[in-house]
Amino acid sequence: DEFEVGPNGEFIAYKNSTEGRNLYGELGDRHLFDFVGSDAMKSAKADVFLFYSQTFSENDVAIKAVDTIIDQFFEPGGWSQCFDNIYAIEANIPQELDLYIPSAQEELYNWVNGPNRQYEAAFRIIQSGEWGVYDGFYLMEGDSVPIKSHWLDVVLSEIEVNRPFAILGAQYDGDKWDNFYEQIPISLLHHTNGNAIYNTSHPLLERLVGQLEVEAPCPYNSIPYDYRMSQMWVEGTLGIVPELAPKIMLNEEGENITLSDNINMFKKWADIWEKENPFKYTPV
Repeated sequence: DEFEVGPNGEFIAYKNSTEGRNLYGELGDRHLFDFVGSDAMKSAKADVFLFYSQTFSENDVAIKAVDTIIDQFFEPGGWSQCFDNIYAIEANIPQELDLYIPSAQEELYNWVNGPNRQYEAAFRIIQSGEWGVYDGFYLMEGDSVPIKSHWLDVVLSEIEVNRPFAILGAQYDGDKWDNFYEQIPISLLHHTNGNAIYNTSHPLLERLVGQLEVEAPCPYNSIPYDYRMSQMWVEGTLGIVPELAPKIMLNEEGENITLSDNINMFKKWADIWEKENPFKYTPV
Protein backbone atom coordinates (compact mmCIF):
# COMPACT_ATOMS: atom_id res chain seq x y z
CA ASP A 1 0.00 0.00 0.00
CA GLU A 2 1.53 3.35 -0.94
CA PHE A 3 0.61 6.17 1.42
CA GLU A 4 0.68 9.71 0.20
CA VAL A 5 2.82 12.24 2.03
CA GLY A 6 2.35 15.56 0.30
CA PRO A 7 2.50 14.54 -3.40
CA ASN A 8 2.80 10.83 -2.55
CA GLY A 9 0.61 7.78 -3.11
CA GLU A 10 0.14 4.42 -1.37
CA PHE A 11 0.50 0.79 -2.35
CA ILE A 12 0.70 -2.70 -0.90
CA ALA A 13 3.23 -5.16 -2.28
CA TYR A 14 2.05 -8.70 -2.03
CA LYS A 15 4.08 -11.91 -1.73
CA ASN A 16 3.24 -15.19 -3.39
CA SER A 17 0.64 -17.21 -1.51
CA THR A 18 1.44 -20.89 -1.07
CA GLU A 19 -2.16 -22.05 -0.78
CA GLY A 20 -4.14 -19.58 -2.83
CA ARG A 21 -4.11 -21.35 -6.19
CA ASN A 22 -7.15 -23.44 -5.36
CA LEU A 23 -9.05 -20.63 -3.67
CA TYR A 24 -11.81 -20.50 -6.22
CA GLY A 25 -12.44 -24.24 -5.85
CA GLU A 26 -12.47 -23.94 -2.07
CA LEU A 27 -14.93 -21.04 -2.02
CA GLY A 28 -17.12 -22.24 -4.90
CA ASP A 29 -20.25 -20.12 -5.08
CA ARG A 30 -19.07 -18.26 -2.00
CA HIS A 31 -16.54 -16.42 -4.13
CA LEU A 32 -18.50 -13.22 -4.35
CA PHE A 33 -16.95 -9.91 -3.41
CA ASP A 34 -18.99 -9.59 -0.22
CA PHE A 35 -18.29 -13.08 1.09
CA VAL A 36 -14.53 -13.11 1.56
CA GLY A 37 -13.79 -13.25 5.28
CA SER A 38 -10.68 -12.66 7.35
CA ASP A 39 -9.65 -16.33 7.17
CA ALA A 40 -9.73 -16.59 3.39
CA MET A 41 -6.06 -15.82 2.79
CA LYS A 42 -4.33 -16.97 5.97
CA SER A 43 -1.23 -18.15 4.12
CA ALA A 44 -0.72 -14.95 2.12
CA LYS A 45 1.71 -12.28 3.26
CA ALA A 46 1.76 -8.57 2.47
CA ASP A 47 4.10 -5.69 3.23
CA VAL A 48 3.36 -1.95 3.26
CA PHE A 49 5.49 0.55 1.33
CA LEU A 50 5.19 4.24 2.18
CA PHE A 51 6.34 5.78 -1.08
CA TYR A 52 7.46 9.41 -1.32
CA SER A 53 7.69 10.85 -4.82
CA GLN A 54 10.66 13.09 -3.99
CA THR A 55 13.54 12.61 -1.50
CA PHE A 56 12.95 12.24 2.24
CA SER A 57 16.17 13.99 3.27
CA GLU A 58 14.97 17.16 1.55
CA ASN A 59 11.58 17.33 3.27
CA ASP A 60 11.21 17.31 7.06
CA VAL A 61 7.41 17.21 6.77
CA ALA A 62 7.57 13.99 4.76
CA ILE A 63 9.97 12.41 7.26
CA LYS A 64 7.74 13.31 10.21
CA ALA A 65 4.62 12.00 8.45
CA VAL A 66 6.23 8.66 7.62
CA ASP A 67 7.69 8.29 11.12
CA THR A 68 4.21 8.82 12.58
CA ILE A 69 2.73 6.11 10.34
CA ILE A 70 5.52 3.66 11.18
CA ASP A 71 5.06 4.29 14.92
CA GLN A 72 1.33 3.58 14.56
CA PHE A 73 2.11 0.42 12.62
CA PHE A 74 3.86 -1.10 15.63
CA GLU A 75 1.32 0.00 18.24
CA PRO A 76 -0.72 -2.79 19.92
CA GLY A 77 -3.66 -3.59 17.69
CA GLY A 78 -2.07 -1.69 14.82
CA TRP A 79 -1.40 -2.54 11.19
CA SER A 80 1.23 -5.13 12.11
CA GLN A 81 -1.65 -7.55 12.69
CA CYS A 82 -2.32 -7.52 8.93
CA PHE A 83 1.05 -6.77 7.36
CA ASP A 84 4.43 -8.39 7.90
CA ASN A 85 6.70 -5.40 7.30
CA ILE A 86 6.60 -1.68 6.62
CA TYR A 87 9.13 0.22 4.53
CA ALA A 88 9.65 3.87 3.54
CA ILE A 89 10.97 4.29 0.02
CA GLU A 90 11.45 7.24 -2.32
CA ALA A 91 11.28 7.93 -6.06
CA ASN A 92 13.81 10.80 -5.91
CA ILE A 93 11.94 12.91 -8.47
CA PRO A 94 13.34 16.48 -8.43
CA GLN A 95 10.77 18.90 -7.02
CA GLU A 96 10.63 20.93 -10.24
CA LEU A 97 9.74 17.78 -12.21
CA ASP A 98 7.26 16.35 -9.70
CA LEU A 99 4.34 17.91 -11.53
CA TYR A 100 0.62 17.29 -11.40
CA ILE A 101 -1.27 20.20 -13.03
CA PRO A 102 -4.66 18.99 -14.33
CA SER A 103 -5.61 22.49 -15.48
CA ALA A 104 -2.74 22.35 -18.02
CA GLN A 105 -3.47 18.91 -19.48
CA GLU A 106 -4.35 20.37 -22.90
CA GLU A 107 -1.16 22.40 -23.29
CA LEU A 108 1.68 21.07 -21.08
CA TYR A 109 3.12 17.70 -22.09
CA ASN A 110 4.50 16.99 -18.62
CA TRP A 111 1.49 18.12 -16.57
CA VAL A 112 1.26 14.60 -15.05
CA ASN A 113 5.00 13.90 -14.96
CA GLY A 114 5.09 13.35 -11.19
CA PRO A 115 2.59 10.45 -11.02
CA ASN A 116 3.97 8.92 -14.22
CA ARG A 117 7.57 8.86 -13.00
CA GLN A 118 6.53 7.70 -9.53
CA TYR A 119 4.61 4.76 -10.97
CA GLU A 120 7.63 3.69 -13.01
CA ALA A 121 9.84 3.99 -9.94
CA ALA A 122 7.38 1.89 -7.91
CA PHE A 123 7.43 -0.84 -10.54
CA ARG A 124 11.22 -0.93 -10.73
CA ILE A 125 11.75 -0.84 -6.96
CA ILE A 126 9.36 -3.73 -6.31
CA GLN A 127 10.71 -5.63 -9.30
CA SER A 128 14.34 -5.20 -8.19
CA GLY A 129 14.02 -7.56 -5.22
CA GLU A 130 15.95 -5.16 -3.00
CA TRP A 131 13.15 -5.18 -0.41
CA GLY A 132 12.09 -8.79 -0.83
CA VAL A 133 10.77 -11.16 -3.48
CA TYR A 134 7.32 -10.09 -4.67
CA ASP A 135 4.96 -11.12 -7.43
CA GLY A 136 3.69 -7.56 -7.75
CA PHE A 137 2.01 -4.76 -5.85
CA TYR A 138 -1.32 -3.15 -5.16
CA LEU A 139 -1.11 0.59 -5.75
CA MET A 140 -3.49 2.51 -3.51
CA GLU A 141 -3.55 6.25 -4.04
CA GLY A 142 -3.65 8.58 -1.08
CA ASP A 143 -7.31 9.51 -1.47
CA SER A 144 -8.47 5.87 -1.47
CA VAL A 145 -10.06 4.78 1.81
CA PRO A 146 -11.03 1.11 2.34
CA ILE A 147 -14.60 0.78 3.60
CA LYS A 148 -15.02 -3.00 3.57
CA SER A 149 -14.03 -5.23 6.49
CA HIS A 150 -11.24 -7.67 5.59
CA TRP A 151 -10.54 -5.67 2.42
CA LEU A 152 -6.95 -6.94 2.24
CA ASP A 153 -8.20 -10.54 2.18
CA VAL A 154 -10.55 -9.58 -0.66
CA VAL A 155 -7.69 -8.04 -2.64
CA LEU A 156 -5.46 -11.08 -2.14
CA SER A 157 -8.24 -13.50 -3.03
CA GLU A 158 -9.01 -11.60 -6.24
CA ILE A 159 -5.34 -11.88 -7.18
CA GLU A 160 -5.34 -15.65 -6.76
CA VAL A 161 -8.64 -16.22 -8.56
CA ASN A 162 -7.77 -14.03 -11.56
CA ARG A 163 -4.22 -15.20 -12.27
CA PRO A 164 -2.59 -14.97 -14.73
CA PHE A 165 -2.85 -11.25 -15.49
CA ALA A 166 -0.64 -8.25 -16.13
CA ILE A 167 -3.00 -5.71 -14.54
CA LEU A 168 -6.02 -6.38 -12.35
CA GLY A 169 -8.32 -3.52 -11.39
CA ALA A 170 -11.68 -1.85 -11.76
CA GLN A 171 -13.13 0.27 -14.54
CA TYR A 172 -14.98 3.52 -13.96
CA ASP A 173 -18.59 2.73 -13.09
CA GLY A 174 -20.07 6.13 -12.32
CA ASP A 175 -22.48 8.38 -14.24
CA LYS A 176 -20.32 11.46 -14.89
CA TRP A 177 -19.64 10.31 -18.46
CA ASP A 178 -23.26 9.59 -19.39
CA ASN A 179 -23.87 12.78 -21.38
CA PHE A 180 -20.85 12.24 -23.66
CA TYR A 181 -20.32 8.49 -23.38
CA GLU A 182 -20.27 7.89 -27.16
CA GLN A 183 -17.44 10.41 -27.60
CA ILE A 184 -15.10 8.72 -25.11
CA PRO A 185 -12.17 6.75 -26.61
CA ILE A 186 -12.33 2.97 -26.17
CA SER A 187 -8.98 3.01 -24.39
CA LEU A 188 -10.40 5.34 -21.73
CA LEU A 189 -13.65 3.41 -21.35
CA HIS A 190 -11.80 0.16 -20.77
CA HIS A 191 -8.76 1.31 -18.84
CA THR A 192 -8.27 0.13 -15.27
CA ASN A 193 -8.21 2.75 -12.57
CA GLY A 194 -4.70 3.57 -11.32
CA ASN A 195 -5.62 1.92 -8.02
CA ALA A 196 -4.88 -1.56 -9.32
CA ILE A 197 -2.76 -4.67 -8.87
CA TYR A 198 0.33 -4.81 -11.05
CA ASN A 199 2.07 -8.11 -11.76
CA THR A 200 5.75 -7.17 -11.94
CA SER A 201 6.63 -10.64 -13.23
CA HIS A 202 4.43 -10.43 -16.33
CA PRO A 203 6.42 -9.82 -19.55
CA LEU A 204 3.68 -7.64 -21.06
CA LEU A 205 3.68 -5.25 -18.11
CA GLU A 206 7.48 -5.10 -18.33
CA ARG A 207 7.11 -3.91 -21.92
CA LEU A 208 4.34 -1.45 -21.12
CA VAL A 209 6.35 0.16 -18.32
CA GLY A 210 9.47 0.20 -20.48
CA GLN A 211 7.52 2.07 -23.15
CA LEU A 212 6.32 4.60 -20.55
CA GLU A 213 9.96 5.22 -19.66
CA VAL A 214 10.90 5.68 -23.32
CA GLU A 215 8.04 8.14 -23.83
CA ALA A 216 8.89 10.35 -20.83
CA PRO A 217 10.35 13.20 -22.97
CA CYS A 218 7.64 13.14 -25.65
CA PRO A 219 3.97 14.25 -25.94
CA TYR A 220 2.68 10.81 -24.87
CA ASN A 221 3.88 11.76 -21.38
CA SER A 222 0.77 14.00 -21.26
CA ILE A 223 -1.32 10.85 -20.72
CA PRO A 224 -1.54 9.41 -17.15
CA TYR A 225 0.29 6.08 -16.91
CA ASP A 226 -2.81 3.92 -16.39
CA TYR A 227 -4.64 5.42 -19.35
CA ARG A 228 -1.51 5.37 -21.52
CA MET A 229 -0.97 1.63 -20.97
CA SER A 230 -4.59 1.06 -22.04
CA GLN A 231 -3.94 3.13 -25.17
CA MET A 232 -0.96 0.94 -26.06
CA TRP A 233 -3.04 -2.20 -25.68
CA VAL A 234 -5.97 -0.84 -27.71
CA GLU A 235 -3.57 0.31 -30.44
CA GLY A 236 -2.11 -3.20 -30.58
CA THR A 237 -5.41 -5.10 -30.48
CA LEU A 238 -7.69 -2.78 -32.47
CA GLY A 239 -5.26 -0.59 -34.42
CA ILE A 240 -6.64 2.64 -32.94
CA VAL A 241 -3.89 5.26 -32.62
CA PRO A 242 -4.70 7.84 -29.89
CA GLU A 243 -5.05 11.54 -30.62
CA LEU A 244 -3.30 14.06 -28.38
CA ALA A 245 -4.20 17.67 -27.59
CA PRO A 246 -3.17 19.93 -30.52
CA LYS A 247 -1.06 22.30 -28.40
CA ILE A 248 0.89 19.42 -26.89
CA MET A 249 1.81 18.30 -30.41
CA LEU A 250 3.69 21.57 -31.06
CA ASN A 251 7.38 22.12 -30.30
CA GLU A 252 8.90 25.33 -28.96
CA GLU A 253 8.96 26.81 -32.47
CA GLY A 254 5.26 26.08 -32.93
CA GLU A 255 5.89 23.27 -35.41
CA ASN A 256 4.10 19.92 -35.32
CA ILE A 257 5.93 17.07 -33.59
CA THR A 258 6.10 13.76 -35.44
CA LEU A 259 5.65 10.83 -33.10
CA SER A 260 7.23 7.44 -33.66
CA ASP A 261 5.04 4.74 -35.22
CA ASN A 262 4.62 2.03 -32.57
CA ILE A 263 1.63 0.14 -33.95
CA ASN A 264 3.60 -2.84 -35.27
CA MET A 265 5.37 -3.29 -31.95
CA PHE A 266 2.09 -3.07 -30.03
CA LYS A 267 0.49 -5.56 -32.45
CA LYS A 268 3.29 -8.03 -31.74
CA TRP A 269 2.52 -7.74 -28.02
CA ALA A 270 -1.16 -8.34 -28.72
CA ASP A 271 -0.38 -11.38 -30.87
CA ILE A 272 1.53 -12.92 -27.97
CA TRP A 273 -0.72 -12.11 -25.00
CA GLU A 274 -4.22 -11.22 -26.19
CA LYS A 275 -5.57 -14.76 -25.78
CA GLU A 276 -4.73 -14.86 -22.08
CA ASN A 277 -6.65 -11.61 -21.43
CA PRO A 278 -3.86 -9.80 -19.53
CA PHE A 279 -6.11 -6.90 -18.41
CA LYS A 280 -8.65 -8.26 -15.95
CA TYR A 281 -11.33 -6.49 -13.96
CA THR A 282 -12.66 -6.69 -10.43
CA PRO A 283 -16.27 -5.88 -9.36
CA VAL A 284 -15.27 -2.55 -7.78
